[in-house]
Amino acid sequence: MKILSPRLVLLVSLCSLPRVGFCTQEAVLRLAPVEISMRVNAGAPFGEVSMTVRNNESGTVQTISSITLQVGGKSISIPEKAYSNLGAALLNTVELMKPDGDGALYISFETQFRASDGQSLRRIVRLTYRDGRIESRMIGTRSSDYDGKGEGSTSWTNEKL
Repeated sequence: MKILSPRLVLLVSLCSLPRVGFCTQEAVLRLAPVEISMRVNAGAPFGEVSMTVRNNESGTVQTISSITLQVGGKSISIPEKAYSNLGAALLNTVELMKPDGDGALYISFETQFRASDGQSLRRIVRLTYRDGRIESRMIGTRSSDYDGKGEGSTSWTNEKL
């Protein structure tokens, strides 16, 4: 009669337990984040800045459900029209930018959409914060020749909010 190794018995026991995620990658891969938050010290004149971008959790069409911004402890209202028609944000692309000498902060992220010809394309979205409010939304649509490394063309539109 063969005696099983204690390690093998432990591994078989753990993998047979219900809902144990470390025995299979499948359980981990199904989970996707629905929001990203960041807090930075943006220096003068902004001070501490915190931001959260949240996608909705239900439904077949994913969209952004909210974007919150605090600058120097003050909550800034972000109009729903700044993001309501964009689809879900690709949360790994969310950035907060402060160009030198510009006097503005930019919330930047990408969204993905299907073009009429079926191609999957990305939009770059930049919300501009200046003088205590969100003043505009810039949308850059990358053409199908964009290679992901900066090569290709992007057409931009700028909308006042």
